[in-house]
Amino acid sequence: MAIRVPGTAVNYPNALLGVGLNNGSLPGGQTPQNGPQCVPVELDWSTMGGANKIVGFDLGNAGGTRAFTQIAALHVDNSGSGSEVQFIFTDTQETYTVPAYCPYALFPIFTKALQFYCVSGINSEVVESTDTTRFSLFNFVPPPVVLPAGAEQNLGIVGGVSTATASTQIIPTGVNGTIEDMFISLSMAASNTGDGTWALQDGSSNLVARGTFTVSSGTKYNVILAQLTDVAIRFTNGLSLVISQTAVLGGTINVNLYYRTP
Repeated sequence: MAIRVPGTAVNYPNALLGVGLNNGSLPGGQTPQNGPQCVPVELDWSTMGGANKIVGFDLGNAGGTRAFTQIAALHVDNSGSGSEVQFIFTDTQETYTVPAYCPYALFPIFTKALQFYCVSGINSEVVESTDTTRFSLFNFVPPPVVLPAGAEQNLGIVGGVSTATASTQIIPTGVNGTIEDMFISLSMAASNTGDGTWALQDGSSNLVARGTFTVSSGTKYNVILAQLTDVAIRFTNGLSLVISQTAVLGGTINVNLYYRTP
């Protein structure tokens, strides 16, 4: 069964120009027609791909100054996107998937066509207006390069939030990103009893996490409400801690969020 493109594609709006490379770029034994070339491309997902986030490419109608006659390799930098992307070559029924935030992926491409598609928002992932994907097409297969992935994270830390506080901003409004680690705890020094709910809600009213807590008599410190590691949960326009309670509980909540942008 042939691979089907999952929606309506919108053609890439710019000219696809082949760039000539030095012959020293060629690994031994490769002699591409018209010499070694690459076609650099940048995808701005805020304006490209239409409603389905699918961009169509046709190097046969590229309008470039150099003839690009074969796609032999694909190098992708998806470090500027919190959504994974997939490249689809329908003639050979091959797909190549690059994870979110991946800074380097190099694939040999098996195709005789000059047409292909790039898809974002796979499996209903959120695609932010700040997401970008850069890639280059080669008419030869470059040697692999080892590139360690970055581990930088942003912090959203708020401590001592009263359970009587309805809403507290944890990550500023206007910030879009992906939560990677989360630790939320409750401390209760009073002997009050009752229950309540807590939630992390972004600026678009999407719930990122939600839970309940029940307080019985006795002092409690650092009761874990949520502990998540190695996750990828997207949020839009900041993030707030929202609390409700059935009685005056006199407790506090501490929130530690580790996230990446966009």
